[in-house]
Formats: sequence, structure tokens, C-alpha cells
Amino acid sequence: MITIKRINIDDGYLIQYDQKNDNGTGYQEHTIRCWEKANPEFEESIARLVEYFAEICELPESYKARIYVYQIDFKYKDGGESVVIKGRMRLHNYPGEKLELKTPVKEVSPFDKDMEGSEYSRYMSKAMENILEMVKNEAIFYIKGERAQMSLLGTA
Repeated sequence: MITIKRINIDDGYLIQYDQKNDNGTGYQEHTIRCWEKANPEFEESIARLVEYFAEICELPESYKARIYVYQIDFKYKDGGESVVIKGRMRLHNYPGEKLELKTPVKEVSPFDKDMEGSEYSRYMSKAMENILEMVKNEAIFYIKGERAQMSLLGTA
């Protein structure tokens, strides 16, 4: 079983993950660093996080077009899961410069539906959870060698 800990697409692809040993006793920590282009679904799923990133960072709707997400950190503790997302926003008045942003910690909700109110703000929405699951699944495909070029050649 593979557990994704970090995904960074800033300069190529960096994925940190744990993998359970075959005998079930413990796990191994791995890091893959690669510049081979991923399947389009990988980057598309990460790009879909921009909407939630901007909302969590309390940015206006008009800023979304200037933002890109480049890193997702997953934490697992006491049976729960949380995430911190990092992104950058292009600045109009400073060409070539980008503003670094990161979300506060967002936890997977223990509830069956989205809850309203500030006391629930630490939980991510179910829609965001679903996108993060897609991102993790695409990362696992990448780890296993499924890349864009393989799809083009019909070998995937």
C-alpha cells in the first residue's frame, strides 16, 4: 500500500510516499524526482484545487486566474488526514514575481456532509476531499510509471 505524503510539481515532479513492506511489518519511505511529463489528468486534478485554495486563503474570485498550486503536503495522525496546500499568485505590478501563499491546515471531515459555521472551518469540503483523492491516485499512477508519453505510444 502506498501513502502519499508530498506532491510538488514546481520543477518536474517530486513525490514523497511511504510504502508498506510486503511482509506487513513497517514501511519504507521513498522519494521520486522525475521530469517526465505526467498524464494530463495529474496536473488537471491539481489545477482543480485552485478554486479551494483561493477560497481557503480568502482571496477574491478574480484572483483565481493568476494562481497555481504547486505543492500539497499530506499528514496522517490518529486515523485522521490533513493537508496544507502551497501556491503562487502572479503579481500584475511586478512582472515575473510571484506571491507565495499556503493554506492553513485543513482536515478531512468526520461528518457525512459539509458542515457550515466557523467551528467547522478546519474541515475541507467533500468536493475538495474527492479532488485530493484523485490527485493521490494520479500520483500513484506516476510512481508506478504511467506517464504521458506512454499514453501517446499506446503502452499504458
